[in-house]
Amino acid sequence: LLHAMAASSSQTAVYASVEGGHVSNSAARSVFRRGGRIARVLPNKLSFRILDVYNGPILVSCLEERSGHVVLTSEENKERQEGAANGLASPFVKGRLFDTYSRQAVLQAVKTSSSYSNLLKRLLHAGFDLGPSNGDEGRVKRQGNARCWRIVQEPIVVGAMWDRPGLFGCLRWQPSASDFGQEWGTVCVYRDDSSPVYIQCWAIYQRCSSTAEMRAELSREGYSTLPVPYSAHSIQ
Repeated sequence: LLHAMAASSSQTAVYASVEGGHVSNSAARSVFRRGGRIARVLPNKLSFRILDVYNGPILVSCLEERSGHVVLTSEENKERQEGAANGLASPFVKGRLFDTYSRQAVLQAVKTSSSYSNLLKRLLHAGFDLGPSNGDEGRVKRQGNARCWRIVQEPIVVGAMWDRPGLFGCLRWQPSASDFGQEWGTVCVYRDDSSPVYIQCWAIYQRCSSTAEMRAELSREGYSTLPVPYSAHSIQ
């Protein structure tokens, strides 16, 4: 289902397909042009969804669509804070929180959500952005902060991108194959994987070699890329 949401930090509408489920192989096919011909790639998909949550350029959480606990990970006191007793139990999500200043908003979203899909909707509504996880938060943290841009098809936000190594994905499923990633950037499209927006952004991502090049190509296709700063968010 498609949900229209207002991002509180920028007052920009977000149009996102947040529903998950077991996507059929035919529906999960990504379509792009290669050598003047249409080529179809069937990615290896993870058996459950796992998404990184960003506050602008800052990675604040990694959330999996599996029951468990959402816990605060602290480099200074990691052993004590990663125990289940110190986390928020949930029947539909488990994960880790990395950013102290964003944790209350993320935890409130978990508490007030009825499902993983509903959680994604609430996080986007609060002004966070979502990206496919590469499964190595330590590597991401060591690389420091990245820049973040929202991909806008006026006046709707249809995705986000970061200039750090990662994958290309959507909110319905996440790829497990490395050939869905680039060393120069991470991209998440908030539209369904069969939508023209997803297909067009995937094609651009595959043929570009930098975020600057992708932003330029997106601009030529009528999209805007707006920088997203780190800011305070609240969950209603």
